[in-house]
Amino acid sequence: MIATNWNYKLKSVYCIAIVGYPAPGSTTTTNQNSIRNDRPPHAPFYDKLKFITVDLAAFDPRKPECSLDRHLNRWLYFLKYAPILDEVPAIFKNDRIMQKAFWIAAVANFTEKERLQYEHNLKRLRDAYAIWETYHEEGRAKGLEEGRIEGEIKGKIETLLLLFSQKFGPMPAEIEASLNALKEPKQIQAILAQFVQINDWEALQKLLTL
Repeated sequence: MIATNWNYKLKSVYCIAIVGYPAPGSTTTTNQNSIRNDRPPHAPFYDKLKFITVDLAAFDPRKPECSLDRHLNRWLYFLKYAPILDEVPAIFKNDRIMQKAFWIAAVANFTEKERLQYEHNLKRLRDAYAIWETYHEEGRAKGLEEGRIEGEIKGKIETLLLLFSQKFGPMPAEIEASLNALKEPKQIQAILAQFVQINDWEALQKLLTL
């Protein structure tokens, strides 16, 4: 009897193995198998149990079937090439999810010194956010709109300073001055929203002059 006739309401189970070497007999990037009965006709023992092998060695972005227009292929490209890339490829420039994935990979590859500095900056960022939230809530509770906006601007500017220093390193003095001179919350929020797309100090300076 094939397992599909069982009256058990069990969840599907997928076992996924990602390998960086050619799998024996593999001709495609992904291969799917299931456990089958020993006796003919060797039907699947249980149709909700699948074993999927992702063969990164077979993945070649030059092949039409491996086009990076497909989201799955973008992830396969990331898994295969992230360890050897020095910067995020241009094709992922507008892909916020893949940008984040490369950033997480970079953080995971930090040296001990870089990791400690990152954690220190992250703490400052969270403290700045807490300060902004405090100003925001206190301003609202007291009905002091002016104070609320001032606290909002101060907290968000501090967030911008920390984020961009963390992303690009030491901040040029003229850019720091331009950020500190921001007065409109909406303008600051717009810069925060484009954080992932800003790839260098020049791009940030251009945005600040708009």
